[in-house]
Amino acid sequence: MPEPDPAQPGAGEVTASVVVRAPTEKVYAAFTAWERQGDWIPLTRVRIVSGDGGEGSLLEAVTALGPAILRDEMRVDRLDPPYEVR
Repeated sequence: MPEPDPAQPGAGEVTASVVVRAPTEKVYAAFTAWERQGDWIPLTRVRIVSGDGGEGSLLEAVTALGPAILRDEMRVDRLDPPYEVR
């Protein structure tokens, strides 16, 4: 399989890990409260573009610092509470 072209939309991936000392169900609920993610993701606003926030929904995250703006569009493919979000 050829390497993705980073100049093309959807070609990049960013991952991060963090240990949270809280019940799994509480963390999952906070993570999937899409429009509240800006409370804990600095400089970012998240909104539901279409759907109800569940599987098949389209989300948009906009991170802005001065004139620099990063717009990220995501689709919720799978929810398996309280363990998985894709």
